[in-house]
Amino acid sequence: MTIKYWTSFSKRKNSTKTPTGGTQIDVNLKAGTSLEAPVFILSAADAFNIVYVQAFGHYYFVSDVKHISNDLTEVSCSQDVLATYKSAIGATSAYILYDESTNIEIPDDRLALETTPQLNTLSAAFRSDYSSAGSYIISITGTNKVGTYVVPESTLARLMPDITTVYDSFIGSQDPFGAIVAGGKQLVGSGSLSENIRDVRWIPFSISNTSSEPLRVGMYDIYSESGVPLGGLRINQRIVVKDVPVSIPWKWTGLDWRNSDPYTQISVYIPFIGNVSYPASVLKGRTSINFQSSLDVFTGELTVRTYSGGVTLGTYGAQTGVQIPLGYSGVGAGNLVNGVIGAAASIATGSTAGLVTAALNACKPLSQSVGGIGSASASGLDQNIQISVITHEPVETPSGVSSVMGTPSYEVKTISSLSGYVQCMDASVSISGPDADRDEINGYLNGGFFYE
Repeated sequence: MTIKYWTSFSKRKNSTKTPTGGTQIDVNLKAGTSLEAPVFILSAADAFNIVYVQAFGHYYFVSDVKHISNDLTEVSCSQDVLATYKSAIGATSAYILYDESTNIEIPDDRLALETTPQLNTLSAAFRSDYSSAGSYIISITGTNKVGTYVVPESTLARLMPDITTVYDSFIGSQDPFGAIVAGGKQLVGSGSLSENIRDVRWIPFSISNTSSEPLRVGMYDIYSESGVPLGGLRINQRIVVKDVPVSIPWKWTGLDWRNSDPYTQISVYIPFIGNVSYPASVLKGRTSINFQSSLDVFTGELTVRTYSGGVTLGTYGAQTGVQIPLGYSGVGAGNLVNGVIGAAASIATGSTAGLVTAALNACKPLSQSVGGIGSASASGLDQNIQISVITHEPVETPSGVSSVMGTPSYEVKTISSLSGYVQCMDASVSISGPDADRDEINGYLNGGFFYE
């Protein structure tokens, strides 16, 4: 009989690779030879170098070579079932666990993670109207007007002392009867001067949409020591909305499965709110997060909505304003007199900063969906939004292992459509051959092999 052999062909044990060319010679079969492990006796000059054999339409690895006489060599073989039944294997449709096809969305939990986290951050200004100097806001009721104003600290410092002397200056300019009538109108119609100051507070923001207007408390215009009317800037727009997009500093691009838990975590710092966390899987494939903040400049109440791609991630609230107990505003009826006197004394000496500091402990944050620090004390913190992406990288990259053990597939495919490493689940090949060959092939397919 004739066989074909090769002396320089290399392949993996679990591969379907087959050689080309080869040398064909006549051989004799040793008695008792089987199809699974035949033994050939040949007289080829290079018999000791034989590494691979084809015979009976099957392929064989060479397991042993023995010199038995001066011109005869015994070659023992074992069947290469993957090469022999390559066509049947290629025609098999199976559920593929892993192959070398590119996969970016299915996590590969076979890869160990590094314990040391990596950090990428990006930041942007939260609101363009943030101001460390802030603004003093005063709400006043007066004859023919009710308004909320921005006033400079110097005006605020003069307001209470001027109120305490306004009667003197007014009465001094009137006849006694007229002064009594005017004072009665003030008390009966508008209440005391201090009660017309409805609210005074400081917020850590500048206010731009205003119009200049003289201040009137009750029925009286307020003047400085030099006789100049004290003016304020009437606030024309109560709610000011800002929307800021901030890019997400992903470690990996696009829909890469490593841009999800537990490989990636996302932490966001929002000024006046604090730190919040979002599942990376919710944001995978998105490039940025928008921070839409709505500020009530009358009160300092701040509402923040975060969203990405039209999906709301969270809504949060905080009180950024600090009430200043000037006049009637923010003071209980029982403590009204002491509050007014204390405020007048402090502001008259220019110590409004002390009032702001003293009021911080009394400020309470609004109800919010996730944590928050609230109050104007947050103005001393970083006023930039910061997005931090914390990653735990696999020890090996998917591209680094794809040629060795594939990447996850988890779908039914025909094996001939693949190349390189393939691992199936519960695959069973259909062959025209012994049952032992079928079992051996199925073991390779389900344990992992190379379709080459």
